[in-house]
Amino acid sequence: TVLSTDLTNGQTATSLEGTDLTFGVNGGVTVDPDDEAASVVTADVPVENGVVHVIDTVLQPGDQSGSNGGNGGS
Repeated sequence: TVLSTDLTNGQTATSLEGTDLTFGVNGGVTVDPDDEAASVVTADVPVENGVVHVIDTVLQPGDQSGSNGGNGGS
C-alpha cells in the first residue's frame, strides 16, 4: 500500500498487474508508466486490500507479445 503522503519524486511501485509505476510529486501527483503521464485526481481511497488512486488517463498494460494480447485468444 502506497499512500499519497508517502510518495517522493521518482519513487516507483508495482501495480497489481505487475507494471512498475514511477511517481512524480512536483505540482501534483503524476503516475508515469512508459512515459505516458497520468494525473492523480483523487488519492487514498480505502479498499479492502489497500488504497486506490483515481487518475485521469487509462493505463494500458505493457507489451503483451507472446500472449493472446489480452483479447481472450480471439
